[in-house]
Amino acid sequence: MRKILPSPGEGHSAKELAKGYCKVAGVGTGTKGAKVFSDFKCPADAGYEMTGRTIVEAGLTLAIGNQDNIKAGGVLTPAACMGKELLKRLKENADITLDIH
Repeated sequence: MRKILPSPGEGHSAKELAKGYCKVAGVGTGTKGAKVFSDFKCPADAGYEMTGRTIVEAGLTLAIGNQDNIKAGGVLTPAACMGKELLKRLKENADITLDIH
C-alpha cells in the first residue's frame, strides 16, 4: 500500500497556512430559468484552521444558540439543522461570510 498523506510534522508550515483563504462562488438555476448566485468567503486556511473554528461555532450554536432557530429531526447537516443561527455565529466570530443574491 502506498502512503499518500503526510506524517505528523510533515504538513504545511505556519507561514504557509497564514497565506491560506477560501473563496467559492456558486450559481443555481431553477426549473423556470431563474438564477441565484452565492459567494462564500473565509479569511484563513479552510482545510485546517477554519475547520476547527467551524466545528466550535457549530457546537456553541447547539449549546447556547437560539433554540427556536434550530431544527430537530433525524440525521441533518449543520446547514439544515442550524441554518441562519450558525451563519450568524460564523460571521460574528470566525469572519466567514455567505452572501446569496
